[in-house]
Amino acid sequence: ITSPAGNKVFMREFENDSTTRVADEKALLLQFATFLKLADLDVLCTYHGDGFDFPFIHDRAEHHKLKLDFGFGSPQLVTKGTIREARVKGMIHLDVLQLARLLTRFQALKTLKLDLASVMQAVFGEGEKSLTPVQIQEAWKTKTNLDKLALYNLHDTLFTQRLAQEFLPLLLELSKIVRQPLYDTSRSTASQLVES
Repeated sequence: ITSPAGNKVFMREFENDSTTRVADEKALLLQFATFLKLADLDVLCTYHGDGFDFPFIHDRAEHHKLKLDFGFGSPQLVTKGTIREARVKGMIHLDVLQLARLLTRFQALKTLKLDLASVMQAVFGEGEKSLTPVQIQEAWKTKTNLDKLALYNLHDTLFTQRLAQEFLPLLLELSKIVRQPLYDTSRSTASQLVES
């Protein structure tokens, strides 16, 4: 998590200046929720939070019989057809992947892939990933290179924040033009925005 309250990665088995060590997954979820609550964010930026992060957090919280509170209650998963969206009461959840998709529809972002590294490369000419999915699994399995994994996770949050800061002014202006809330504008199709 990257916020005005600081940068934080939560992990089991490892701790450093930007990483908080937790006892288990239940503690990790509770620490994450507490950190978000204390950060008192207006906008929460994720990359693929609608499709992965929030559904995963929701499933793991249910597994541990937890009701996570980010300050104004638990995040809600909303399904529209085949598309899932995550709503967080009291803050705007901006999924930067959704915004990148919107920008590719308008040809304002030119990239064939929409993974975080590819979008960073298209926008800033940087953002190479330091670990492959196989290396990540290996790090978890063997409990080695956890420092690299923590750094990888921190870079993901910093990349997401940087893209959000780059795109947010455009999204705010677009929201004003179509007279829709920021949340809705970021998840709209081009035709929905034109009809507005």
